[in-house]
Amino acid sequence: MRRRLPLDQSKVSSGPKN
Repeated sequence: MRRRLPLDQSKVSSGPKN
């Protein structure tokens, strides 16, 4: 799990809704 990208963080904030 690499959450060092700004895009990844956005996905995490939104959750597995994507």
